[in-house]
Amino acid sequence: MQRISYSQASEYLAATQQRLAEKELEHNLILGISNAIVASGESNPNHVFVNIIKDEKILASSMKTASRAIIANFSSDDEAVKMLAEYYQEVSIALDGVVGEQSIAKAFSKHYGKEQIAETGLLVHQLHSLNSIEFAPGKMMVATQEHFNFICGWTHKFEKDALIDPPKSKEEIARSTQRWIDAGQIFFWVIDEVIVSMAAIVRTTAHVGIVGLVYTPASLRGNGYATALVHAVSDAILKQGYASCGLFTEKSNPTSNKIYHRIGYVPIAEFSEITFL
Repeated sequence: MQRISYSQASEYLAATQQRLAEKELEHNLILGISNAIVASGESNPNHVFVNIIKDEKILASSMKTASRAIIANFSSDDEAVKMLAEYYQEVSIALDGVVGEQSIAKAFSKHYGKEQIAETGLLVHQLHSLNSIEFAPGKMMVATQEHFNFICGWTHKFEKDALIDPPKSKEEIARSTQRWIDAGQIFFWVIDEVIVSMAAIVRTTAHVGIVGLVYTPASLRGNGYATALVHAVSDAILKQGYASCGLFTEKSNPTSNKIYHRIGYVPIAEFSEITFL
């Protein structure tokens, strides 16, 4: 087995995209983030892209754009995941954590050798067709530039409620907000022109649109606004020609899981997000 690292997301995708696309939804984080980097033209020396290859076949893969590694394993060979963990150690890249399918993330964490302080179980859900449901009053509206500061404020509250660690900086929130506004991919549920819920198409791959950033202020929860909005956003994704929709939920959040199941989402994989000391 050998390790091959790539300096640019475009080089990494050229070598890896076909392999990742074999399980497109499960690998949407790597595919979607890499595609966004290529589209933005960014070149960041802190980004990491690496594959473990044997007999010209990719056995495992990883990328890092922030402080956590995202990993994928295409074989049952634990040695490939170990080589990914050793790569980060050997090039002195400190990680705050790792995200990946549960067994793979756990194996990486063991080989990386840093003490764990938290592990969050995540469910990856898929939707091919929408269930017919009774909507809450209101309608979906596409966010515009005039909502920029509003979105940034609600994103900060979303991250606080979701206990995102580490939280995004103000600059990171501003960049992602602007990207979603420019692409027409952030939405509100409104009642009499009052915004009551927010959601976004946070990533896309060739055939999948990923829903995220679902937020309703605490005082407005329990009225079905997020359900109606996620249903409408999912409908918009399918009408844009994507074959399916996807989203992540915390396994321990029965309310969210019940809402998405009602809309038509089905869990297809379990992930772990592990935080290191």
